[in-house]
Amino acid sequence: MAYNITLFSISLVGSGFSPNIFNGNVFAENEVIPSEWNWKVTNTGSTPLVSQIEYNLGYFTIRTERNRISFFDNAIKDKPDKSKIIEVVKRFVEKYKHLNFLAVGVNFESVLEMDDGDKHILDKFVSKAIKSDERLKAASVNLAYLIDENTALRNVLEGGIIEREFADGTSNKHAGIIIKTNVHRIISNDKQIEQIKISLKNIKSDWNTLNDIVKTYIK
Repeated sequence: MAYNITLFSISLVGSGFSPNIFNGNVFAENEVIPSEWNWKVTNTGSTPLVSQIEYNLGYFTIRTERNRISFFDNAIKDKPDKSKIIEVVKRFVEKYKHLNFLAVGVNFESVLEMDDGDKHILDKFVSKAIKSDERLKAASVNLAYLIDENTALRNVLEGGIIEREFADGTSNKHAGIIIKTNVHRIISNDKQIEQIKISLKNIKSDWNTLNDIVKTYIK
């Protein structure tokens, strides 16, 4: 069974985020996006509650809401700890140290590829008594882990197909068991920027933990 990551994102939860202020021009002027990367804004959208900036034909996205800002690597193909959005997040928190950060969310969307993900979930996680009802065709599974007193990992599993199309005409398509993972770390009031950077350093470990869970309990 092939196992692929299809989406990677980092969310900063807190207060003081402004959808009207955080835009492509501001991020460029403040070097949140390094100029040498030559990222181009290819689409934007904004309301009083949310704004979104797409870079490089939709391959990268920054979305701002009043209580969070999220950074997306929409076409990730490598290990998530190699993603450029990690550097973007570091630059953002360094530039906007005055914001109040409450939590960091590290999110992986991955697919364990197979012909019938729904059947695999039913066979793996659902009892024979429940499966005896012929009307049951699919199930969604929620696995929650407490990593430490400030960190929780949650996996939601469901069968299905993921397909993303980009403005340059390329697309990604995967079918099987879709695994949506959130690693949530609480940020205390003391040394918030340092805590966020530690969370970013832990992304490789988070990804390895997820891989162990997939190999041991899901495949």
